[in-house]
Amino acid sequence: MLKITLKDGAVREVNEGTSILDFVKQVSNSLAKKGPGCQGEW
Repeated sequence: MLKITLKDGAVREVNEGTSILDFVKQVSNSLAKKGPGCQGEW
């Protein structure tokens, strides 16, 4: 389990192997649609 601290100070936990795009979708679907293509895993 990884802890990601967002700009506003909120902390989100994600499982190792979660794709960056899947994480962004958890934060904001609209951000995931607007942002550039994301590749990679944590």
